[in-house]
Amino acid sequence: MVLVSVVIPIYNAGQYIKECLNSVTSQTLQDLEIICVDDGSTDDSRDIVKECQTADARIKLFVQENQGSGPARNNGLGAACGKYVAFLDADDFWHDELVLEKVVRAAEENASVVTGAFWGNYKDGKYERSGLHRRYFENDSSGRWIDFSEEQDCIGYWSYLYRREFLHNNAICFPDYYRFQDPPFLTKTLLKAERYYVVPVDWYCYRTVYKNALSTDQKTVDFMKGVHQVLELAQRHHLEKLTAEMIRQVNEFSQCIVKGIVRGNTEILDLLGLIQKLTAGRKEDLEPVVFLQEAVWERTEGIVDRFRRKLSDFNKLVIYGAGKYGHYLMGWIEKMDDDIEIIFAETKCVEERVVSGKKCVQIDRLAADMDGTLVIVAVTPDAQPQMETNLIRLGISNYIMLGRELMTALECMDFDWEGRR
Repeated sequence: MVLVSVVIPIYNAGQYIKECLNSVTSQTLQDLEIICVDDGSTDDSRDIVKECQTADARIKLFVQENQGSGPARNNGLGAACGKYVAFLDADDFWHDELVLEKVVRAAEENASVVTGAFWGNYKDGKYERSGLHRRYFENDSSGRWIDFSEEQDCIGYWSYLYRREFLHNNAICFPDYYRFQDPPFLTKTLLKAERYYVVPVDWYCYRTVYKNALSTDQKTVDFMKGVHQVLELAQRHHLEKLTAEMIRQVNEFSQCIVKGIVRGNTEILDLLGLIQKLTAGRKEDLEPVVFLQEAVWERTEGIVDRFRRKLSDFNKLVIYGAGKYGHYLMGWIEKMDDDIEIIFAETKCVEERVVSGKKCVQIDRLAADMDGTLVIVAVTPDAQPQMETNLIRLGISNYIMLGRELMTALECMDFDWEGRR
C-alpha cells in the first residue's frame, strides 16, 4: 500500500499534461502512485504520459474508450491502492511541492476521512484564491473542522483528500455524466462524512481558460441531471444554501438550457420541470423557466389579441359544434364580456334546441342570412375538413377554425400569469 493515490483523468490535454504531472512528481511527499486514465484521447496526451513514465515509475497509465471524466475517475479509483486518494484534472496543477505533505499530515493527525485545503483560479499566469473555506480563516492560520451542514458547498471536489476506504465502504463514486459529475460526488461524500478538516494552504490551481461550456445537448442534459441529483440531496437534508447554489448554477447556463429546449430536446425540458418542482416556492427564479414563460405569454397574447380583433368585426357568432370544444369557446367568449350574440350550430339538428342556454340549430338553416356573422368551427382537427366542406357547399365564407394553436392560447390565458392577465 502507498500513502496517496493521485487519480488523473485525461482527454486531449497534451498542451498541459506534462505541467500537471510535474506538479505531482515534484511533491516532497514521495510515497504515492499517479494513476492516469486516458479517456480515448485523439491528441498526443498518451504519448506524453508514456514519456513521463520513463522518468518516474510511479506513473501508471490506463486507457479506456471515451466515456467522460466521471467513469475515468471511477476506473482510476478502482485501480488505486493508497490509503488516501486525491483527484487532479489533466489541465490543472498543484500550487507548490509542499501542499500534499501538508494536507496528508493534517489528515493523519486529525484522523479525518475528508481533508480540505484552498483552491484558486489560474489565468494568464496568475493564481487567485477562491472563496471556499475563506470565511473560516480570516483571523486563523491553523486548521479547523468544518460542518458540511454549515458550509454547504459542493464545488471544488479537487481540493479535498479522501480516505479511500471511506469512499469504498460507502459506495461513493462519480455519476457517468459528461458535465457536472463532481458536485453529486462531493455532496454525497461530505454528507456522509458530516464534517471535514481543512488546512489554510493553497493546493489546487484550476485553469479557467481551458474549460468547455455546455457545447452539446448531451452535456446540457448531464448538467441538468447533476443539478437535479444535488437538489434532491439538498431538499432531503434541508440544505437551503446548497439549494440556492443549484438555482444559481441553472441560471448561469440558462441560454444553453433554453437553446436545447427550442431545438426540441424533451429530456432537457423534462429535467427543467423536475428541478422546478424541487425549487417551487423559493424567492429565487429559475431564469430558463421565466424566459420560456415570457415567450409563451407574448405568443399567447398575440394569438388571442388577433382572435379578439377578428370577433370585433362581427355582431353575431355561430359556434359550429356543440361538443367539448364549442362549450369551452362559449365560456371563454362570455368571460370577455364582448357584446356579441352567440348560437350553436350542428351539421344535423332536426329540431331547434337549447344547449347551455344558447340556441342550437342546423347549419343549413343559417346559410341564407350570414351578414355580420362569423362561424367558428369548434371541433377536433380530424373532424374539421368535413365541416369546412359543408360550409363551402352552403356558400358560407366568414369562418375560422378553432385550431390547436388558438385553443392552446385560450387555455394559456386562463393560467395565473402572476397578475399579467
